[in-house]
Amino acid sequence: MKHHPTTRETSSISAHVRVKRALRLTVVFTTPRGTRVALHHADLLARGLRARINLIVVGIVPYHASLTRPPVAVDFIRRSLAEMVSGHETPIRARAYLCRDPRPVFRKVISPGSIVLIGMATRWWPWRERRLARLLQQLGHHVLLVAPQPRGRIVATSVAGSSKEG
Repeated sequence: MKHHPTTRETSSISAHVRVKRALRLTVVFTTPRGTRVALHHADLLARGLRARINLIVVGIVPYHASLTRPPVAVDFIRRSLAEMVSGHETPIRARAYLCRDPRPVFRKVISPGSIVLIGMATRWWPWRERRLARLLQQLGHHVLLVAPQPRGRIVATSVAGSSKEG
């Protein structure tokens, strides 16, 4: 008697095949300098892992402003992104989203369980980046904070707070 896979078996086979797709690293824009550091670090990781890089910029539009005519210069954002992603060995796909609340955007555009890199600012206490990291971790992502250091070193810190110099 010949066995024919049931619908459930077929779907588990296709799910197994989808797992083999390319690994994606996501960089969330914070500041120009912090994002450059995160992109550099993502580029280094992507080379060894044969991964792809996505850069996500989320622009918050105040409620009193229109989403169709935002107070931010969209052309400026496009030019800045094009400049930021050039010069890397790994191709980077950059997308900008304008919204009132970033949480639905992150849920929609970052796959569950993704590796997300966030560049930290060089100010005394980077609370904004840490809060963003906690939000992304609550959404089920693996978050890595990277900070620029003197002499070109990069310090990577998990959200839990342990750090590793490289």
